[in-house]
Amino acid sequence: MATPVNDMQREFQALCALGGGLNGGPARGRVLNLLRSSGHRLNVWAYQVMAKHLDAYPDANPWHVCFAVSLSWGHLAQLDLAFTGHVVDLLAHWNDDDLAAARSFFLERGPLPIEQSLAGAYSCSRRWRFRQPFPLRSRVSIAHNSAGWDTFSPRTDQSTSAVGTQRRCS
Repeated sequence: MATPVNDMQREFQALCALGGGLNGGPARGRVLNLLRSSGHRLNVWAYQVMAKHLDAYPDANPWHVCFAVSLSWGHLAQLDLAFTGHVVDLLAHWNDDDLAAARSFFLERGPLPIEQSLAGAYSCSRRWRFRQPFPLRSRVSIAHNSAGWDTFSPRTDQSTSAVGTQRRCS
């Protein structure tokens, strides 16, 4: 690895320098320990991020909050509470102001993938309802279960999408 860009890559490079493994590579046990500890750190961080975003929008559909954060974790948008707020509002009620604001948080792929993802999510959210209980529980008491969110049950109304075209969620 020419230039490690994060702590895990630096730790892996150090393990490679130590050797002790097959064909001179890093020892398998050490690599497995590195993966386990890195995964644990990532899980702790992800839990904290989700709790922060869910707590910032306690009255929002928690699935919409998760979708907003997933766009950031997918490297489409900046991980920002304001972005999450625009996505939550947009998925609840499609409007040009929140769409323009959400698009402004783009990363290297530009704003179009954000808009396309949001249009697809909005279309699907008009057709599907998510059941409770919401699977993520925060230590800081997320009371979303009482909000009545459902999980993956088809809506009975046949309303069309407000994003221009009616799409099928399959």
